[in-house]
Amino acid sequence: MQGEENQLVLTIDQNIVSANAKEIKEKLKESIPQESGTLVVDLGQVDQVDSIGVGVLIATFNSLKKEGKGFKLVNVDDNLYNLFQVMRLNKHFEIEGKN
Repeated sequence: MQGEENQLVLTIDQNIVSANAKEIKEKLKESIPQESGTLVVDLGQVDQVDSIGVGVLIATFNSLKKEGKGFKLVNVDDNLYNLFQVMRLNKHFEIEGKN
């Protein structure tokens, strides 16, 4: 993806729940752009995010923010989009629904 800034896209292919949290956290950590830019997380294949999973996403966002980097979720299904909106996460980072 090309844009005004560097974007690194990471596709998550499993639900972000406590059973997978450690593995997903490592994937996210490894994907943090070295230079300035934005980590774009594609949730097109994710149906479920539990409280532990939300914590993983927030921790990743906080780490990126400290380094002056961006965080964005894309291809978020309607149910997850609504969950993230209720939790007001859309006030902190960009969230795009499925097209």
